[in-house]
Amino acid sequence: MGTTFLAEVQAVKLGLQHCWDLGVHDVVCFTDCTGVVEALQPKVAVDQCWDRDVLSSVKDLLKRDWTAKVALVARERNTAADTLACTATNVDGPPRRWGQPPSSLVQALLVDGVG
Repeated sequence: MGTTFLAEVQAVKLGLQHCWDLGVHDVVCFTDCTGVVEALQPKVAVDQCWDRDVLSSVKDLLKRDWTAKVALVARERNTAADTLACTATNVDGPPRRWGQPPSSLVQALLVDGVG
């Protein structure tokens, strides 16, 4: 188990890593977590943060030879991601990738599409 903050940071990390692995080198990764956007700013030291290891690894990803940034999106426009982050706080084990969205996520995807 973890916190919603940690789930958001992990989601950013996995998304950025996936883009890098695919060769997509011009990326804007959106999150609705202000704390994550603030913690990942270049001048912010994370060595005293509880989640410093994962924050440092994301900062290292952002420093690679590419154009990548993390930006804030309104929570009202990010219902699906918020649903996944909240779900992730209740799941033990390694990260998962779904071939199709889980049924619990379909309603959130519809809200995002309409909103």
